[in-house]
Amino acid sequence: MKRSGFTLIELLVVIAVIAILAALLLPALNSAKQKAEAIQCTGNLKQLVSASISYRNDFSDFVMPPMISGTSSGDPGHQYAARYWWPYFYGVFYLGAPYKKTGAADPVKGNNWNVFRCPTDSHKNNLRLSYVAARTWVDPRGTAAPLKAAQVKMPSRAYLIMDADYNHTAVAKGVTTAEHFKTTNVGTSASTGECITPNLYEIGPVHMGRAGISYLDGHVASRQHWKGRNNTSARMYKDYLLNEQNNVGTYCGAMDY
Repeated sequence: MKRSGFTLIELLVVIAVIAILAALLLPALNSAKQKAEAIQCTGNLKQLVSASISYRNDFSDFVMPPMISGTSSGDPGHQYAARYWWPYFYGVFYLGAPYKKTGAADPVKGNNWNVFRCPTDSHKNNLRLSYVAARTWVDPRGTAAPLKAAQVKMPSRAYLIMDADYNHTAVAKGVTTAEHFKTTNVGTSASTGECITPNLYEIGPVHMGRAGISYLDGHVASRQHWKGRNNTSARMYKDYLLNEQNNVGTYCGAMDY
C-alpha cells in the first residue's frame, strides 16, 4: 500500500533539523546585520566630518559653532540645546536637511536628518541625534577663543565626532549615573540631551563593543579601545589638547593613541 504524508517521527526529525539550521544561521545573520549597520554608521560620521571641513573653510578654520552658555537649557547655543548647535548648523547649511519656517528642523522621514542617527539606535524619533562631539572644539575654558584646526599638530589623534553612549554602557558599569543621551534630538530647543561631551567614557561602544570615532584629519575608525575610555578623569578640552601636544601640564585623554 502506498503511503502518503509523513509519520510523526519523520515530521519531528524535519523540525529538529530546521531548528538546528536556524540556530547555526541566525548568529551569522545577526552578525552580518550588525556589521552592515556599523558600515552605515561610518558613512554617517564621514558625512559629518565633511560638514565640519566645510564649516572650517567658511569660518576661519574653527571646527564648529562655539558654545554659548545661557540661563536655560533651551537657549540657542547652550550646552544642552540642539537648535542652532553644531548638528542643526551642519544639517541645514552643509547636508541639505530640511527645516520649517519657524527654523525648527523638519522631521520628514527619509531626509538628511537621518545622517545624525546611528542605525543601531533604537530610539524612535526622526530627529534623533546618536552622535556626540568632543568639547575640545567649542569651549575655550577661559582662554581667548575656541581652538582652530591649524593649531593641532597631530590631527589624526584629535577626537572630533563619535558614537554617543546612547545605550548607557557607562551607567551599567557604574562609571556614571548620568544618562545624557536619552532625550537628544536635532533641531529642537526642547531637547535636553547633550550634543557635546568632555568625557571619554561617554563615547558609545554600540557596535558589538566597538565605537565609531572620527578625528580632525577626516578619518573614521572603529575602535574597541581608545585613550581615556576607562579613566573618569580623562577630558576632551582645548587646554588639555594643547598641553598634550606640547607635553606640559594636565592633559589626560585629550587625544587618542
